[in-house]
Parts: sequence; C-alpha cells; structure tokens
Amino acid sequence: MVKGRKSVVKNTTFIGFGSGFDLISPLLCRGCGMRGEVLCECCKKYILDNVTRRKIEDFERKVFQKADYLGFRDEILGELVEEYKYSSVREIGEVLAEIIVKGYFEREEEVILVPMPTSRRHIKERGFDHIGLIAREIERLTRGEAEVWRLLKRAKDTVQVGADEETRRKQAKEAVLVDDSLLEELFRKKGRKVKVVLFDDVWTTGASLTEAGRMLKKAGIKNLRALALVKNRQGRSPEIFSGKFI
Repeated sequence: MVKGRKSVVKNTTFIGFGSGFDLISPLLCRGCGMRGEVLCECCKKYILDNVTRRKIEDFERKVFQKADYLGFRDEILGELVEEYKYSSVREIGEVLAEIIVKGYFEREEEVILVPMPTSRRHIKERGFDHIGLIAREIERLTRGEAEVWRLLKRAKDTVQVGADEETRRKQAKEAVLVDDSLLEELFRKKGRKVKVVLFDDVWTTGASLTEAGRMLKKAGIKNLRALALVKNRQGRSPEIFSGKFI
C-alpha cells in the first residue's frame, strides 16, 4: 500500500483524489493505492457489494416509468465520477461502466441506452466524450443487450455546471434535440414498444434529464426510464414525476 493511503475495505471510504501523485500515475487503485489498476478487484467488489439501485421519488404520473441512481455524489462513486470528468482519467470510465452493468443492467432485459449528449466545450476540454465512453463500454460489456442509440443531439452548447436550478431548467429546454431520422430508424428496427433508458452521470436537479425525457416521450417513446450514476443528496426537478409533460 502507498504510504498514507487508506484502505477502502477497512475504512469504507476512498481517499481524496487531489494529489499530484494520482495525476502522474493514474493506474493506481483509488481505494487502496495498489499499482496496476484504477480500481483493484478487492475494492471493486467492495463497491459492488454496497451498490444499491435506488429509486428517485415517485408520484402517480410521470415522465419516466422508473428513475434510478446507484450512489450519492459525495460517496465513493461520486469521487470516481469527479476524477473521471475533471482529471480526464479515461480508465475510470471503463470501471464505472462495469459497476453500472453489474449494479443495473444485469437486472434488465434488452434495452436501448440513450446517453445524454456532452457539450462540445466539455469534449474539447477533456479530450473525449465522457458519457459516450461509458455508454460504449456498457454496450460492449452487455454484448449489445444494452444497445447505444444517440437519439439526442446537442442544440446549444450550454453548460449546467455551477448554474442554479432555475437557470438549469431554462438551459435544458434549449440544450438538446431529438434526432428524428434516427428515432424513426429505431422504430423500424425495434418497434415502438422498445424499452429506452436515458443515461447521465450526475443527477443534480434533474432538469436536463427531465427535459430530454419530455422530448423523447413527445417524439413517441412510451417505455422510458432514466438512470443516473450518482445523485446529489438535495435537489431534483419538481416536474420530473408530475405528469406535466405527459
């Protein structure tokens, strides 16, 4: 073990990711500091043993039939997501995809996975599409049972990070569009009863996923679910399950 680093198994918490040592040597286990992987099998097992598929608060009518998340943003998964996005350690994306598959998709039948489109600004800053990378890895790990279709495309390059809930809602209404031609192709190949899971990494207020879900339902998707890898402990879109967009 690297000196000064805690064991995720013994202490049930990850060490912080702010050190230059992590950035210089990304292939160190984020749990125990072992060399070779961003998450060793022991620490990965610990996370999977403690991952719970949690349902976001539900009401009688809703945009999504189900909306789930696997952890909170201030927990282990959230720490991994933060480093993945803001330190551009791509290997973490593959680990996150494995956790999602085992924590969510192993309980699902064949689905269409629709990733939320990443802003062009963030792709340029990070050097890759962080949501797209996870989605492709999920498709590979499930051997196509979770098939990726990019039904949403970016309309305006707004950035939600740091915005308040009202601003997020306004931006979300203009941020994405449905790719109608691709949607029609999906219906031709899979039928209109196809199960669709809209995927994003972080559920902050729910504004982006809510608006994207509204658009997909309006375009003809009936069996629509949402999945966020992690969720803020506070804050969600009040319209998410209100039936306002039905």
